Amino acid sequence: MDTRITRGSHRLRLHRTAGTALITTCCAGRQPLLADPVAAATVLESLQWLDAAHRLLLHVAVVMPDHLHFVADPLGGDWQSLLRTMKSFTANAIAKRLHHACAIWQTQYHDRRIDSDAQLAAAIEYCLLNPVRAGLVPTASEWPHSWLRGS
Repeated sequence: MDTRITRGSHRLRLHRTAGTALITTCCAGRQPLLADPVAAATVLESLQWLDAAHRLLLHVAVVMPDHLHFVADPLGGDWQSLLRTMKSFTANAIAKRLHHACAIWQTQYHDRRIDSDAQLAAAIEYCLLNPVRAGLVPTASEWPHSWLRGS
């Protein structure tokens, strides 16, 4: 049995079960499925529900047309199961809304552990400025598909 750890391998995440992280996950084939305002709202509401249900502590979330960035702490779970829950729920809701029979999300995701307040602040800023860097809006406050704790 081959036990090498390669990029994209689930083995890379076996040790990453807890702790604050910046999570990025993309739509299947980088299709702009989340450009639909209802699809984007579905994703944000799903993350907010996980926060309200104390499954994660959400700091920020930004839904882009073809991907999602968020910073959170998993509470009593691991990233893999939390993302599986969120992706399953949102995929079903978005597929129904868009009459889309193909996959909504890529199976992989990227996580970057956050170990300090400075890293947390930088990750939050990175998320909020993503629509500005993409040229979608002139200022972060104009992007309708973002959520920031305390704002």
